[in-house]
This record gives sequence, C-alpha cells and structure tokens, in this order.
Amino acid sequence: MNKNMKKAIASVVAATLAVSLSSALGTSEADAAKKIKLSKSKVTLKVGKTKKVKIKNVKAKKIKKLTVKSSKKKVATVKKKGKNAFVIKAVKKGSAKITAKVKVGKKTTTLKVKVKVTANDSASSKSDDATTSAAPKASDAPAASGAPAASGAPVASPDATAKASEAPTAEPTPTPKAKFENYEESFDNGPGDWVARFSTEDSEAEGLNTRVETLESEPGADGTGKAIVMRDRVKGWNSIGIDFTNDVVEGGSYQVTFWAKVPNSVPEDDFEEEDVMNLRVSGGYKFEEDSDETYCNYPADTDYKVYKNKWTKYTVDFTVPEAFASYTFYFETNGYGKIDFAIDNVSIKRTAVPKSFDPSLPNLKDAYKEVGFNRLGTAVSYDTLLNKNNLEFVKKHFNSITLGNQMKPDALLTRATLEIPEEEKANFSSVVDYAKSIGYYIPDDYANYECNKDKDGNLLVPEIDFKTVDKILKICKDNNLGLRYHTFIWHQQMPKSFFTIGYVDNNDKVKVDDVVTDKDALMSREELYIRTVMQHLMNNPNSDVIYAMDVVNEFTHCRNEGGDNVLNSHNWWKYAFGPDFDPKSEYVKKAFVYVYDELKKAGREDKVSLIYNDYSTYAGNTAEQIIDLINSINTKDDINPYGKVCSGVGMQSHMSTQVTTNDISSTIKKFADQGYEIQITELDIVDHTKQDIAEKDAAIAEAYYKAMETYIKAKKNGANISTIVIWGLTDATSWLDGQRPLLFGTDISDVKDAFFKVIQAAEDNK
Repeated sequence: MNKNMKKAIASVVAATLAVSLSSALGTSEADAAKKIKLSKSKVTLKVGKTKKVKIKNVKAKKIKKLTVKSSKKKVATVKKKGKNAFVIKAVKKGSAKITAKVKVGKKTTTLKVKVKVTANDSASSKSDDATTSAAPKASDAPAASGAPAASGAPVASPDATAKASEAPTAEPTPTPKAKFENYEESFDNGPGDWVARFSTEDSEAEGLNTRVETLESEPGADGTGKAIVMRDRVKGWNSIGIDFTNDVVEGGSYQVTFWAKVPNSVPEDDFEEEDVMNLRVSGGYKFEEDSDETYCNYPADTDYKVYKNKWTKYTVDFTVPEAFASYTFYFETNGYGKIDFAIDNVSIKRTAVPKSFDPSLPNLKDAYKEVGFNRLGTAVSYDTLLNKNNLEFVKKHFNSITLGNQMKPDALLTRATLEIPEEEKANFSSVVDYAKSIGYYIPDDYANYECNKDKDGNLLVPEIDFKTVDKILKICKDNNLGLRYHTFIWHQQMPKSFFTIGYVDNNDKVKVDDVVTDKDALMSREELYIRTVMQHLMNNPNSDVIYAMDVVNEFTHCRNEGGDNVLNSHNWWKYAFGPDFDPKSEYVKKAFVYVYDELKKAGREDKVSLIYNDYSTYAGNTAEQIIDLINSINTKDDINPYGKVCSGVGMQSHMSTQVTTNDISSTIKKFADQGYEIQITELDIVDHTKQDIAEKDAAIAEAYYKAMETYIKAKKNGANISTIVIWGLTDATSWLDGQRPLLFGTDISDVKDAFFKVIQAAEDNK
C-alpha cells in the first residue's frame, strides 16, 4: 500500500468521532473515472467474528452520506465505521445480504455484500477488536484524528465441545463493557483514545494538519510527566475529545477534574485577551444513528479561564443525556480558533446515576380501570421513550401516550419545499409527480393557485417528514401503548412557510404582502397536508395503536396580537379567514372532514375518536364557544357530507388549586348534555398562593384528589369520559417549570403525595 493510500485510510479512521460542517463536494474527474465499489462482495464469517468492508474509489470527504442495512439481523449485523467503511458481525449460522448506499454529491450508489455465517468452532472465539469498535456516527459532525478501542467480545457458546453442525442457533449475547465509576488519564503514554475534532475541509483549506499529539516541548501539570496538545486549530469548536458511548451511564452525573494551559510556544499576538483563553467543557450526542448531533456546554455557556505559561486545575460537574446512540466528551474554546491548548491529568468520577422507579407502587392505569377508565395516559417526548427506565415506568402506570410536540405541524413540515433526489430526476419531470410516487396526496385544484408555484411557474410541494412519527408508532405497538395523535391544526405551531407565497421560509424577510390571503389556496394546502399525513398513518402497519386524534387545537383562543399587519402574531390564518373566533370557520370544519374521510376509507372511522382540544374550558364562556364550534363542525352541509365527524372535546385541564369541583362538574355536564365524548387531555395542577413547598405540595395533592373524584363521579352519572391524560412524567420535565404540578418530583423515583391521592381517589370511589 503506498503512502498516499495510507494517509487516505488514516483520514477515514479520523472521521469516526464527528462529521464535517461543510457539505460534501461532487466527484472529481479522477473519481468519476472509477466506479464506486466495495472491497468485498462476498464474506464468510464464523459466529462472533467481524469483517471490515471499505468503500473504494472515492475519498471519504467526498461521501455525503453512508447508510448500511442487513437483510437478516439475526444472522449478521452491520455498523458504519466512518464515512467509507462498515463492519459486519456474524451472529447466527445462515445467510444474509448487506446493502450499503453511498451518496456522493447528489448521486447515490447502492452496493451489496453477500454474507455467509458458519458455526463457531471454538468457545473462546473473539471478534476482532480492531474492527468491532464503533465511533459516533453523525452526518454533520467534525472529523476526528483517531478511533476508540473495541468494546468487548461475544460470550462463548454454552457448549464448548459442540460440533459445527450442532452449534447453537440462538443469538449470542455480547458481554457489555463495564461503565466506569472513575476514569483517569495522565497522558504520560500519549493521547490514547483522545482525538481531535475538526472539519477536514476547513483544515485542508488552511493548509493545516489539525491533530492531537503529546506535548513534548514542556512538562505536564505534575512537572515531570507528559500532557497532550491540540495543534493547528481553525475554529473554536476544534477540540480534544473522546468517545464515551459505551462508558457512561445514560442520565448519569459526573465530575471532571483536569489541568489546562496554553503552551509557552503560542505567540502573544494570537490572544484576544492577554495570556487568557476561554475554555469550555462540552458534550456531543445523538439520540439515534440517523439523528442530528446535539451539542451542550457544562454548565451551559460557561467559560473557564486558561492561562499561558501556567497550568491551572479545574473541576466541573456535568450530566449525560438520558438517552443517546453516541456520546462524545470534549474540551473546546469560546473563540481562539488558531491557538493551541494543552490538557493533562483528566479524572472523571461518577457522582450519581438515575434512580429507578419503585415497581412496588400500585399502578395508576389499573386503579382507574376499576372505576371505568380504560385509558390513562401521560405526555412524553420521543427521546424520553428511548430511555429504558422511563419506558418501563410509562408502561407500569399508563396505557396511552401523547407527544407534546413531535406530531404537531412544525415537527412534520421540516422543510418548506420538497426536492427530487438527484438519483430520481431522470424518472420524474416535476416535484408533484415525485411527491405522488412517495405517497403525497395532491388536491385537484392545487395547481390552480399561483402562490403554490416558484418564480418560474413550477409547482412547489412542502416536505413532510414522517421518520419520528413512524418510530413512535412502532414503540407504541411493541409496548402495548395507545396513542393520542396531537395535533393536525394549531395556529401557534404551524410553520410560517405554510402561509406564504411560494412557501418562503425566511421569517426575517417575510412581509405582509408575502402572505397568502386566498382562502381556497390555503384550503388546498391544508388538504394536501392532512390527507398526506392521514394516508401515511393509515398505511403504517402500527397505526392501530391510534385511538384518538386532536384534529384542531385551541381555536377559540386564536388572537390577533398587534393588529392585522403585524407578523409576530401566532395566528397567520387570520390573513385569509379573519382575526376573530368564528364557530363556522371553514378551515376548522374541513380539517375534521379530511381526517374523517381518510379514516372512513381505511375502515377506521368507528375506532378513532376525532377531538377538538382546548384550555380554560372551566372559565368564562369557553365551554359555550366550544359547543357552538363542535355543533357547527358536525352539521351536514356542502363542506361536511357526513354529519358527526367530531367525536367530542378534549378538556386540557391545566388547573390551579383555586378551580373548584363545581367548576369541573358543571363544565363536564355542559359537554355531556351535548352527547360528546370527553377526554381530560392535559391535566396538571399548580398552587400560586403558597410559598412553602410542603404546603404547596399538600394543596396540589388535595386538588388532584378532588379533580379525580369529580371525574369518576361524573362518569358514573353518565358522562362519556373516555380518557384521562396527566401532562408529563415529572415536575423536572414539566412545561410548568418550578411549579411542582405533577405526581412525581425531581425524577420518576421521587413519589409525591399527589400520586397517592390520585390512587386514593380511585380506591374511595369504586
């Protein structure tokens, strides 16, 4: 292998801790002349063994995206290793096919490897440590100068003397790598697993060799040993980092002690402040392999002063995210991109791990099933469900979840306009044709409106991202959880591009004249969005977990903040439909009709409740407004050929201790008298009158008892209350930060009196 090739391979390995901040370039003439291929097209492995396969004839920095997939994960698994390689691991005897998709520029090449797995002939067989290691996989992270060591070998077969033909077919269980309680690194033997995080493009553009190396020119912090130094940085985020994916506990708290300085060799003129650099202790993590990397400083936005010619000791506390697919710990700077900095004697001590919930507690869902409530739910985020401890807690106490944000329009409409992938451009003449091919519903009148076209007259279609929705549906299906879909229409979280001519998405430059005022045009956009989402949901094999949908949210509280010509208002529907509440609003009524129509096509109209969701239902004339609205929605006319399409009302129930049981019961009766299904959708309770925490908690607990007792009695008296949703798992994650509104406090192990009062209300009213 020649020196240039060795350097190229080294560069690839360096990229495994993070991704480049700049976009991938197109292929060069030399690259184009060679066809992209794999180093292996066929692989034979014994159970427990691994094989690294490389992508040939293209440089790593040219690869924009690499995805890998196994046809049979029980036979062979596959993991990416950097941008131009992946590792196949043999799991069980059999055959599988590995598919790799390599995106260079705008072109994607599909490559395949046939894998044959044979029985393991030795109980002591171990996988190749050099190829089983997996650094964080990110699409947009900085490059790195090294990769960590492997995390362990698979457990030996239970029958060490079994013949090949008698080898066990069960999937072997890997030995997990122990999570450290105390980590220490003196760097006296070099950088070890610590590597540089940077963009190769930035570094090459500056003609630099960005790297981490041993500081040879001066002693380390203890005066005799070695330290490490970050050389030839380009930007402040260029940093010294280590992959701790397999080493730290999810949600664990840690204290890091380290020494830092600016080397003596750095010129005085390089400093922004004389002899002082601002250092940051940071982490980068991805919830999933295909998610964007998230960055955080510990504590947030805190700088530590680092001096030239003087080693200084620092101690910092930090907490690892509750769920992640990869996690990197690193030191970076706030500015000072060109200046070297040195680190020595790093010590990291685990100070706390997340407490598990108490499995001996009575569970909420069973307690309320005994008094007639088949659905008891909670509000979560997707990443909360990725934490196993949280998921088991949810499953113990609840049988329904609502996603607070991740099914709202701004979560799905992630980009203003859909684009045809480069590899599909030869097959489609327009975005609309491509959109239809991937499941979009395009209304017949959509092309009639100029606001749906670009300046050249080409039709535009908003991009809808279903990745998270599909994953949530699968989690619900796998864990026997029902799902309330929340929500299709809410004025506060509709992306502004939905309302603009040509789907302009730069809010800073949007003017009132850019806003669509044609009602029919907006209705066509609404129909495209709702029917596309509904058809996708109904075609998902896990969609039977959905039992209710909040079609429209908080319409009675649309407000015209600042007047008709002020764009900072949350309600952009007003430019076409007016600023005032109108119970006969077309876009609200049509939203229910579109959803119901798609349910009917799927034969699910009797299995999914369509709900209008709103807050302050106990106050003023909100209940009367909601009744007028729902009755208008359910009136047969030219818009609604069905009649009853709205099943009922979601009473959000964000309450204070001053709300009385009479307020609750009288409002429920108003809705029950209309024959509506009633769902208590967002229950939490606060107390604004007491400062003492113990007194506040006692008042909230008593208010929970009274509220739950009122719901139970109303149901026994004939009100069709089908669901109760407590709006969050803990006070620490509640949207009402610091107000202690829920049944659990700092974490899911912190049981409050409110929990026992909720249980007691069910016990007392059987």
